Amino acid sequence: MSRAREMATVQPGTWRVAPELSRIEFRVRKMGLYFVKGRFKRVSGAVEVGPDGVPAEGVVRIDASSVSTRMPPRDWHLRTRDFLAARQYPEITITVDDVAAAVSGAIAVSATVTVRESAAPVQFSAHWHDAGPDGVAMLHVSGVVDRRELGVRPRRPVDWIVGREVQLEGRLVLQPAW
Repeated sequence: MSRAREMATVQPGTWRVAPELSRIEFRVRKMGLYFVKGRFKRVSGAVEVGPDGVPAEGVVRIDASSVSTRMPPRDWHLRTRDFLAARQYPEITITVDDVAAAVSGAIAVSATVTVRESAAPVQFSAHWHDAGPDGVAMLHVSGVVDRRELGVRPRRPVDWIVGREVQLEGRLVLQPAW
């Protein structure tokens, strides 16, 4: 089945992000040598799907304190003022600004990512996976954000060690909200 047909199987309306099934992962270069990978364990939100099967609008909320790289000292450091300042700014948001169908069934998404009250535009690529008989749909989203545009500038020398580009990848399992 082509991606275009998969998109057509997603019913129009409001879809709720299933927090227990969805995930947001990231990876960032460290010292230009290797990637540090992690994920956010708590995510929520909603997606409005238009009559053409393409998401028309949406918002994803990420609990900043749920960051995990499976290395507790690093996770603690990511929650501090050097990075996410999770105590002062508990939520990271991704708000959809514009959506357009792209080639081969892909979806081009222009969004705004907000971290620590700093916002930056980000281009995401998305596509639907087969909705399946259980009534859920899955939207796979990926993009790159520049952490410095979001005001995430840890003290030196850490700022020199951690790469600027943070690759985001999300698997949003959506349930009908009707």
